[in-house]
Amino acid sequence: MNKRLIALLCGTVMVFSLTGCGNKADNNVTENNTGVIIENASVDSISKASTKAFYEESSLKGQELVDAVNARTGTFTYATTNEDGSPNLAIFGFGMIDENYAMAGISENQTLENLKRNKIAVVSFYQYDANATDKLERNKGARLVVKVIEDQAKIDELKGKTEGKSNENTTFFEIVEIKPLG
Repeated sequence: MNKRLIALLCGTVMVFSLTGCGNKADNNVTENNTGVIIENASVDSISKASTKAFYEESSLKGQELVDAVNARTGTFTYATTNEDGSPNLAIFGFGMIDENYAMAGISENQTLENLKRNKIAVVSFYQYDANATDKLERNKGARLVVKVIEDQAKIDELKGKTEGKSNENTTFFEIVEIKPLG
């Protein structure tokens, strides 16, 4: 299956999972179920469109997720929220430093503006195996709730772990939560 079709499938899945993200939140503080408070988030950035985790058994976790992400064996979709509360979806690269931290080289665009303002995104990593006969083997991946790291000491520490793969345009993230695919 070609990359365009996979990207189209991922985009379609993310658009459906973003349904309901456009409603304004009641205040400017969002707390997820891990207890992490994200300030300045003007909307619910984490989709609640899926009420059941259909692919929980085939979701990637731990070092298996790190290895798959860094091998670029799937597609990456970033979900952020625009200033007006509407959803923003982007497809571009992502790398994991370890199970708790990640990074991306993001140029000046709407996604980066949203990250600077809201400090949070959901990055979906999706692998599709057209040859697999079992649904769980055919659809693998994870949704990563990530928070932008702004502490310069932490950024410098993480840069040291990237083996020269980061630069002044790299955005570093703390992985706040790993969720199964839809």
